[in-house]
Amino acid sequence: MKKRRFAKVFPVFRFSHFAGSGIPWLAGMMVAVGLASGCAKQLSEPVIAIINDQPVYLHELEIMGRVALGQAGLKFDTPEGQAYYKKIAPNLYKSVIDIYVLKYSAEQEIPDPPEEQVEAEFKKLKENLQRDGQYQRFMTSLNLTEAQVKDTIRDRLRIEELKNQKFSGGDFVITDDEIKEFYYQNHAAFRYPQVMRACHIFVACKAEEGPEKREKARQRAEELLKMVGPEPAKTFVGLAQRYSDDKVTAPRGGDLGFFEREGPGLNEPFKNAAFALKEGEVSGVVETDYGYHIIWSTDHEQSLEEARGFVREILVQKKKTEGFLQWLEDAAQKIKVVRLFDPVKFEVLKDGTQGGN
Repeated sequence: MKKRRFAKVFPVFRFSHFAGSGIPWLAGMMVAVGLASGCAKQLSEPVIAIINDQPVYLHELEIMGRVALGQAGLKFDTPEGQAYYKKIAPNLYKSVIDIYVLKYSAEQEIPDPPEEQVEAEFKKLKENLQRDGQYQRFMTSLNLTEAQVKDTIRDRLRIEELKNQKFSGGDFVITDDEIKEFYYQNHAAFRYPQVMRACHIFVACKAEEGPEKREKARQRAEELLKMVGPEPAKTFVGLAQRYSDDKVTAPRGGDLGFFEREGPGLNEPFKNAAFALKEGEVSGVVETDYGYHIIWSTDHEQSLEEARGFVREILVQKKKTEGFLQWLEDAAQKIKVVRLFDPVKFEVLKDGTQGGN
């Protein structure tokens, strides 16, 4: 079957978790370590660093560890949790140092955010946690007061403003050779079974609407599947535009663009059915919690031209990240940082404990 290259008609869309699509480690660091910056500090605790003449305590590293272990599905106070905590301690320790460099740099360059903004952010955080029944456990497990959380929000808002001022925008020149080099070095990431392109016709009916409505929706999807027939290249786009309940993709013939097998944005039953198709094949009716789908596999390889904009975005973000890391290294030179902890051995170094007086 001759491929129908939708990119010639529609822009290329792609759901992706590709490394480099932003500065994800910074966002994660602000979520995790930002909590640590406002935590209670006991003067009898081991000191793991002195930054800007201020002590950083072992307890702060532990808070980061608890957050990281929770994300990994491990409990902190178990042998498995402790082993994992010590394994990732070097990365956690570096993140603690980095966040304090960011914190003190932001304090020097960025004014305090408006109090109304701090209160609004705190209210949103609290409401989200209360909705999931997690607020009290969150506060208790991290030994936080509301005042400390608000201090952390101030730090985070200043850091975000600092990042926006220094790293948003910018005219990054990406050459054609750079785009080609990245594409061919990562060619497998642009081909099946890692990535594919598909269209779908969607009949909406959520699971909670009940079996009677679901059955009617399924029957409608079966009728549309018959209308697609043996030559989807002639029928699918028009049917999707006319009948699909997906208002975003219907105008472009149901085109979902390229998406990754392990990427976000599409649910598992849909992806499993899509990646089981050969190029050009149409699925049966696929049931999800949202309704029923008919999937047409249109392309198993994203060409260089189709991927060009996506690759350029990755390379721009890569250069932004490199610039940020260089700035962070330079900022650390201006802010006095004394490291008093060996994260590989998990040992506090000499003079790493500060007395209570």
